Amino acid sequence: MRVRSRTAVVLLVALIALVVVGAAGVAVGQLDGQAAVLTVEDTANQLSPPDVDSDGHAAVGLDVGTAVAADAQRLAGLHDRLTLDERVADADDPIQRATIREVVDDAESRIATLESERDRLLAAHADGELSTPGLTSDLLRLDAAADRERALLAQLEALRDDPGVSFPSVDAELTALETADPMFEQPALDRIEATTRGDAGSQVAYVQTAPDGLVVATVGEEYVRQASLDSERNRTATNQFTDGDSPGWSAAIARTGEVYPWAFESDPGISGIRTGDVYKIDVAHPHGVLETFFDGGTTNVFREHQVGPPDTAPVTAVENTTEDGVELEIAVTHATAPARVTVTDEGQPVAGATVTIAGRQVGQTDASGELWVVQPAGPFEVGATTPDGRTLSVIGS
Repeated sequence: MRVRSRTAVVLLVALIALVVVGAAGVAVGQLDGQAAVLTVEDTANQLSPPDVDSDGHAAVGLDVGTAVAADAQRLAGLHDRLTLDERVADADDPIQRATIREVVDDAESRIATLESERDRLLAAHADGELSTPGLTSDLLRLDAAADRERALLAQLEALRDDPGVSFPSVDAELTALETADPMFEQPALDRIEATTRGDAGSQVAYVQTAPDGLVVATVGEEYVRQASLDSERNRTATNQFTDGDSPGWSAAIARTGEVYPWAFESDPGISGIRTGDVYKIDVAHPHGVLETFFDGGTTNVFREHQVGPPDTAPVTAVENTTEDGVELEIAVTHATAPARVTVTDEGQPVAGATVTIAGRQVGQTDASGELWVVQPAGPFEVGATTPDGRTLSVIGS
């Protein structure tokens, strides 16, 4: 199977120690942690932009307009794919090749436009010209457009493997498209979009933007975080994980263990997929699942996904305040992790209390008097207003 078509490897737990030890003699560049991956005690480390320009919360619920816009993109994509099938089926050898090359060229142009639009949105949010809810909505729109391109690339792969189709030599172009930033999975945005469709409960989304990075985290019944950092990617550098004909798996796995040592300490399940010089390493650990994307040129993580139950994040402090019998408590964890807010009245849970972070409404407590939120960076103020109008606040850090 071609590297571009996602050559996969599954490693047994028993092999991990051998891989990590055996890679000591492999030249993989930086042989320690990664500065942009923050160490978090008692859980998996996290990729985080070093210079955050702006951050904020957005309460996410049913949004028919956003859902309809996403559906429109995917419907247009279906039309594109049906048209491509028809054009290829009715053509002879040279026309088939020309048609497919034309489709690839058009996809290159559209994906480049998506990358430029993403950069513009992040800059607007960093400058304060675009609110966090506005950025979240626009990112959902871009991801729907990217879904259209992902489906098209999958169709091109199917045509590439069809012996009845004369396929042009565009492997390098397709690899570049598959590993362009908009083409990667967007688990946090996917969860938010499900909420806008009414397919999932309300979510609290948190967004950080940086000159070359983005973090989106959301928490409801499950915690989902995605992070990307463009400066850790070098598409033109030589793949340092490979040695001759070696695909570089031992070195890539060893590097994962260096950057995420805690995740490797508890007999994790590990699997991987390689596309070009990008190594996607999945690690199943006690707190959930870690998906990392290493660049062979830099040997660093440039994209990361984390998914798991919200109550597994280690609590570092509990802050609370009480007024008129009402207690507001927040179990503090760490930046961009899930934190639990609890409101009680004389020890009894308060359902329907409106919770704010830095003055922005992020949701309401459930029947247990609780609401999971994404903890922002630095000290933050959590406020709560009970259904009968009593208000109090507490500072977390």
